[in-house]
Amino acid sequence: MSTSALALLGLLSIRDMSGYELSAFADKSLGYFWPMHRSLVYRELRRLEDAGHVAGTDVPQERLPDKRVYQLTDAGRTRLQEWLTAPGFESPRYRNEFLVKFFFARHITPDRLRVFLDDYRAALEQDLVDLDATVAKIEGDPDAMFGRLAARHGVHTRQAVLAWIAEVEQALDDLLPVVPTRDDRR
Repeated sequence: MSTSALALLGLLSIRDMSGYELSAFADKSLGYFWPMHRSLVYRELRRLEDAGHVAGTDVPQERLPDKRVYQLTDAGRTRLQEWLTAPGFESPRYRNEFLVKFFFARHITPDRLRVFLDDYRAALEQDLVDLDATVAKIEGDPDAMFGRLAARHGVHTRQAVLAWIAEVEQALDDLLPVVPTRDDRR
């Protein structure tokens, strides 16, 4: 069973949810370190239901299309417990499109590289705002302790990457000093 499917079992252990709710909840929680596209969530839900790990119930809605709400079954709870207690985990490597592009940065101009770094910094700073808000929101909730600590991991990793960006910019300044533009000279 994929890590994504097992993660969905874990989220459903928190509360019953529709596919849409589950996708949104995954995006706001696990999405910082295990992103899952909505299509993957729905595909895995079908597989989990076929395997008997979740049970779906159709719920009529008045002004919206009917939705299917999923709950964890005993078999799903058992499978989740087996996974959580099994030794080991996948390599902590992760996919990062920025780093793939950065690896080939010698093919772009220094000005474009600086813009690229600025964009990455802005995205990381927004993540920090979101993660700090998550930490503050669940602070003091004993049921959310591990979620809070996972969010703190995200805070620390974003801060480390921001420090790395400062190192990269210093290296660029040492190698390729910024030439003032006409606007900078005023």
